[in-house]
Amino acid sequence: MILRDVQTLREATFVTVWTHLFEIMTVATVCVRMVLRPRIGTCVDIDECEDDPCGENEACFNTIGNYHCDCVEDTDRGDDGVCQEWHLVNVQSCRLNQLLELSEAPMSMLSLLENPKKTLKKDSQITWSKNNEPWHPDEDGTDKLNGFVIRNFDPEDAGVYVGSIFIDQRGVISKCQFDLKIVLIDGSVTLRITNEEYLMKASKAGKLLKIKCDVDMVKVKLENPRNPENINWYKVTEDGDVKLFDTEYNYIKRGSGTYQLVFNSPTPEDSGTYRCEFDQQGVDVSTDVTIDVMEF
Repeated sequence: MILRDVQTLREATFVTVWTHLFEIMTVATVCVRMVLRPRIGTCVDIDECEDDPCGENEACFNTIGNYHCDCVEDTDRGDDGVCQEWHLVNVQSCRLNQLLELSEAPMSMLSLLENPKKTLKKDSQITWSKNNEPWHPDEDGTDKLNGFVIRNFDPEDAGVYVGSIFIDQRGVISKCQFDLKIVLIDGSVTLRITNEEYLMKASKAGKLLKIKCDVDMVKVKLENPRNPENINWYKVTEDGDVKLFDTEYNYIKRGSGTYQLVFNSPTPEDSGTYRCEFDQQGVDVSTDVTIDVMEF
């Protein structure tokens, strides 16, 4: 007997083995988790639910070649995998905004009312999911007894959060669950060269020169507004933009409410077009100004 071909289907109810014996082809059928009917050669499903394979508070559902167990009505599967009875908490005991439109944090998304914190700490447990995946507040924010706070909110924090509160008081399990959708509102930034009119005139070489860039933000919050690195400065050339950093000849600072590019002692070689750029929190804007430095 020569084995020519064996095909196995992962979810199939049977496996067929083809063999060849002296040019005579035969077929053998092997049932998977099923019973083979004699003579007929077909598979008959076994009802595994007849053996009551499921646990407490679980209902068995038979399928072809398999079965599965689900929690019965008014029960829910706990962290230990056991289906437990629970009682619905009065909806007024939980407070949650169903939709939050945010551009920044901090924020608190869930808080429980009416139940003292001491009771909550002793008897309750809160679990969270984000976009249908298990999630813990400490990953992105601060975990609180009655909710959590996300600081420095950014686009990745937007999504659908589900909070499930289980309260076990002397064996009586109560449950409260809410969905929360957080939508990020797009912010905007406007840049303006405040001394552009002055810079339109030729500047004297060797005399201190400043380019002042004002930033007007709507629904955008900077961690440190006084940090000069909130703004990028470039010199625009034919070969591309050249990013500028502090040197002995020029430096970048924040002062008088504006971000400034300062030339200690400008020379005619410093003449050209300069760019003030804001590029963070999903906002990318810039503005240009041209200076002309001359020897007088």
